[in-house]
Amino acid sequence: MGFSITRAKDELLSSCKSFLNELKVVEGDALVVYRNSVDGVCAASIILKLLEDLGKSYSILSLEAPYPEVLEALLSPRRHDYLIFLDLGSSSILKHDWEVPIFVIDDHRVLGGGREDFKEINVLNPSLYDLPGKEAACSSSLAYLVGRNLNPQFKRNVWMALTGMIEARSQDHLNWSILLEAEKEGMAKRTARGSSVRLRIGEKEISRNRLAKSIGLCSSVEYPRDGPEIALSSCLFSEFEELFEIAEKARTKRKEIFQRISDELDAVSYTHLTLPTN
Repeated sequence: MGFSITRAKDELLSSCKSFLNELKVVEGDALVVYRNSVDGVCAASIILKLLEDLGKSYSILSLEAPYPEVLEALLSPRRHDYLIFLDLGSSSILKHDWEVPIFVIDDHRVLGGGREDFKEINVLNPSLYDLPGKEAACSSSLAYLVGRNLNPQFKRNVWMALTGMIEARSQDHLNWSILLEAEKEGMAKRTARGSSVRLRIGEKEISRNRLAKSIGLCSSVEYPRDGPEIALSSCLFSEFEELFEIAEKARTKRKEIFQRISDELDAVSYTHLTLPTN
């Protein structure tokens, strides 16, 4: 039997249901580890909403990348009952031997293994189904598809997935299905395919582009000053004024840094060497 995109998507959606079922029965305190990207923050906000709906306790940790020394520190001593990794690169995480249950939601290509190699691990990744990574289903879309199985009310969080998927070069497959579903439910309004979207968040209507850029600036430029946590909190409580204010300051700061670097490069005098010729 040849490859079928429809069958691959159906299998991934079925795995989202299984992922939720496993999350329901795991006991204890969770550590949610997420990348400080727009997609990572949005995926984390969805998963934290889900954990709260399930009555589970959690701690959070934001990383710029799955640094080996940090992963080693999480291995020992045992501090949490289970770990949830979001948008952090499946390959780096799956190669470790974890003593506690782990859950992985990620859209980066998995290297060195397929679905059969990770049967004992709760991992959602489009590349394991031969789907094109983030373009098929970004991490926040996968997190939403897990939570959506809990109850119909969880659909109110769809704007988080729509914001996270903006990092994809194109929004196809399951990403596109989520956008169409949100538009049908009146939670999003599209003016052009995936390029200009207004989000309905409670009683507010917000530009997806502005929200995504603000999350990205706050989480990256302000990473040393709890930027990812501020962005995550803004999503959890749907309060964005502080986020927008911090993002604007971060944008100005980044522009000043780039200008200073440019000025320093312009001040450098280069000596061009002429190589001898035979």
